[in-house]
Amino acid sequence: MNESEYSCEFKTVVPEMPISSVCVSTNSDLSFLSDLLCMSNSYIKILRIFSYVLRFVNVKKSNVIVSGPLCASELNQAENRLVGMVQREVFSAEIRILQYQKGVLLNSKLKNLNPFLDSDRVLRVGGRLGNSDLPYVSKYPAILPNKHKLTNQIIAYFHLKNLHIGASSLLHCVRERFWPLNGRSLCRKIVHECIACFKAKPVVTSQLMDIVIKEKESFIKCIFVCFVSKAVHIEIVSDLTSEAFIATLKSFFGRRGKCAKLYSDNGKTFVGANLEIKGILKLIKEPDEKLSGFLPAEGIEWKFIPPRAPSFGGLWEAAVKSAKYHLKRIMGSSNLTYEDFLTVCIQIEGILNSRPLCPLSSSADDLNALTPAHFLIGRSMNSIIEPNLTDLSESVLKRWQRVTRLV
Repeated sequence: MNESEYSCEFKTVVPEMPISSVCVSTNSDLSFLSDLLCMSNSYIKILRIFSYVLRFVNVKKSNVIVSGPLCASELNQAENRLVGMVQREVFSAEIRILQYQKGVLLNSKLKNLNPFLDSDRVLRVGGRLGNSDLPYVSKYPAILPNKHKLTNQIIAYFHLKNLHIGASSLLHCVRERFWPLNGRSLCRKIVHECIACFKAKPVVTSQLMDIVIKEKESFIKCIFVCFVSKAVHIEIVSDLTSEAFIATLKSFFGRRGKCAKLYSDNGKTFVGANLEIKGILKLIKEPDEKLSGFLPAEGIEWKFIPPRAPSFGGLWEAAVKSAKYHLKRIMGSSNLTYEDFLTVCIQIEGILNSRPLCPLSSSADDLNALTPAHFLIGRSMNSIIEPNLTDLSESVLKRWQRVTRLV
């Protein structure tokens, strides 16, 4: 059989298939974003990594060498780019519509937020706060998608930064820069899954044990609460003498101003307590000449709540509970000096004075929640940004770095 015969038969049995071309494209931004978010669970670490990546790209484009630590503008640029990448992944349809018209569709889940695209192509919440004196990120917070890894990392970052605050205060702090969808549930989830918060409220069985008393240096924490603004002031007292109490009052008056009336627990509520509480009882019920002469000379009237009625002092009892809430979660079994403990207490004081005084609204058109700090300095209190030391071992840290790691 020659070649022409079997080739002709082959063509009739198996016809020639049409040739079609398929174009396969991959989205490099999505793969880069997923790889970046998998590098760490710390939002600030991811932000710094992305900032150095953008610095490298800018150096290659402009041929201008930039060195040294990251500046605030580089971190803000990286944050906007990172949030914008997440938004283009989740809200691609809304962003495509906003590029050609002013509003989104009626069935969009962003309809009530009146969203718009800023100059950096970041999707932000619109509203009627444009003429307010708030910062730009507070007037128009960036929208974060629900159940996204970056959203959880940002909320967890604010939870650790503000000393393990509760869900309501956490949502207030996050909304100063971002607007997470379904934010209340996300904040409750982050607080519920926090290991430090779980360890601070363990559920254990009670058992009888021998009492072991160990002598060690202790500090007494004196908490002042304003009845009008609910502001909190914390002072550290070294002992239970009249001189120490007068020095505490002078320090309080020098920083916050004099008060006309001073309320405290009744001495009978301290019966049966330990020796230190009994010392407070003696100081209150039997003041010496120094304390008796100091208060009337300053025009201060000291009043006591009724005996066996701790509910009358619910305002300062709640402040004591809130201060202990943060101390248990950040200190644990750490041994601190007087200066270290004072720094921790002042940080807690700033957190308590930045708590919202009213329930948070779910409307984007409402102003920020009122806090005690608004009566003191006109805005919420925030500490300076310090390096993240939570991933380092405690044995390699210096004493001040240990305090930085706590707060």
